[in-house]
Amino acid sequence: MKTIVAFSLFLLACYTMSAQKIDEQIIEFDYVRLPLQLLPEGISGYSSQVILEYEEGILELQKLQTGDFQAALKDYEEKLVIAQSKYDSLMAIYKVEKEKAIARYDSAMVAYRKRPGVERFFENKILRDSERPYLILPSYPSVRFPYRPYESKEEYQKIFNKEMLADTYLKIDGIKKASTNAVKIVVTLLGYDFLDPVLRNESSNVYNSNTKQTTTVFRYWYEIAYRHPMNLKLLAPDGSTILDITFEDMTNYTVFKTQVNNGHAPGIDKHALKISFQDKVVEDNLIYIQNYLNDNYGYTWLKHSATIYRIDSKKYNYDTYQNAYEEIVSGFNALASDYNKAAEKIKAAIAIWEEELKTYDPADSKGRISSDIAIATNFNLYEAYLWTNDFDKAEKHLSKIIGLKPSKKEEALVKQYREFLKMQRQRMEMIY
Repeated sequence: MKTIVAFSLFLLACYTMSAQKIDEQIIEFDYVRLPLQLLPEGISGYSSQVILEYEEGILELQKLQTGDFQAALKDYEEKLVIAQSKYDSLMAIYKVEKEKAIARYDSAMVAYRKRPGVERFFENKILRDSERPYLILPSYPSVRFPYRPYESKEEYQKIFNKEMLADTYLKIDGIKKASTNAVKIVVTLLGYDFLDPVLRNESSNVYNSNTKQTTTVFRYWYEIAYRHPMNLKLLAPDGSTILDITFEDMTNYTVFKTQVNNGHAPGIDKHALKISFQDKVVEDNLIYIQNYLNDNYGYTWLKHSATIYRIDSKKYNYDTYQNAYEEIVSGFNALASDYNKAAEKIKAAIAIWEEELKTYDPADSKGRISSDIAIATNFNLYEAYLWTNDFDKAEKHLSKIIGLKPSKKEEALVKQYREFLKMQRQRMEMIY
C-alpha cells in the first residue's frame, strides 16, 4: 500500500538524551493526511453556500419599519401642506389688518397732536393717557405645524456577506471547486445570541504585616456569554443528504471573563463587545467547520516530525545505527516522488534495527545494546513501520517499549504515538 507524503524534508538540531549518547534527531517532512470518510463515488468537486436563517426575518422587520416610516412621512407631508396653506391664508389677512391698524393709529395721532394742550404735554412731559391713542395690532397668526417623523434605527443581527464566508471557509482540501459532479456544502447560521453582562465578585482577607490589620478586599469582573449555532449539510449531486449535523458545542454558550478589578467593577462597552463577539464567534465556528470537513473528507497537507535515534559511543561501534539513519532519511526524502524507492530505503533501515534488537540481552546491563538503546531502537522501528503502512508491527514495537520499563516521558510518548497510529490506520483502511 502506498502512503502519500511530500518533500520539503529537513533536519533540526540534535541533542543528547542520556549519558549513553543516544542522539535524538528530528526529521520534518510534509505529508498528505488521508480522509476519515469517503464521499460517494463519482464526486469530483465541491460547491459551497452559506445561509443566514435569521436574514429573512430581519429584512421583513426592516421592510415593515420602512413601510411604517414612509406612511408616517406621507401623512406628515399632507398635514404640512394643509398647515402651510392655512398659515399663508391667515398671514395674508394679518398683513391687511395690520396695515389698517397702523393707518388708524397714524390718523388718530395726527388728530391727537392737534388738540389744545398737546404742546404743553411735550414741554412738561405730562401724559394724558385717557386722550392719547395707542397702536393696537391684530393677533399674529398661530398655526400648529406637524412634527416630522424620524426613522428609528433598530439594532439587528449582522447580515454577513454569504458569498465571502463560503469562499473563505467552506472548502475541502484536495478537491476542486466545481459546478458539476460536486458535493454541495451548505452551512446555516442559526442566529447570534448575546446575554447581558453579569457582574461577578469575590472577596479575600489580606493581612498587613505593618499595620497588623486584616482587611477584606473585593474583586469584580464581568462574565459575558454568547453563541452562534450552525448547521452543516453535505448534499450529493442528486440532492440526497450525505451529512446533516448541528454541532453541539456551538449550541453551548462561550463565557468571556473581563479583567479583574480590585475595589470596583471594571468599565465595559457592552455595545462594542456585542459587535466584536458577533464577528469572532462566526469566524471561530466556520474555522471549526472547515477543519471538520478537511479532517473527515479532505486530503490535507500537514507536516510530520519523525524522531529517529542515533547511537554514539567510544566503547562500542554503532556505525550500523548511522547507516540505518542515513537510509531512513533518504527514504523519508523520497516518499513524495518515488514511493518504491522510499520503501526500499526505509526497509533497509528496518532490517538493521531489527538485527540490532536481536542482540539485546535484558540480563546484561553493560552489553552493547542497553535497555535505553533498546527503547530508542523500538521507537525508530515504530516510525519506520508507520511510514511503510505496516501498522501491526509499528504497534508491536510500541508495546515492546512498555515492557522495557520506560520513563514517564517515554510512556507519554508511546501514548501519543498510539493515538497517531490509530488515526493513520483508520484513514489508510478507509482508502485501501
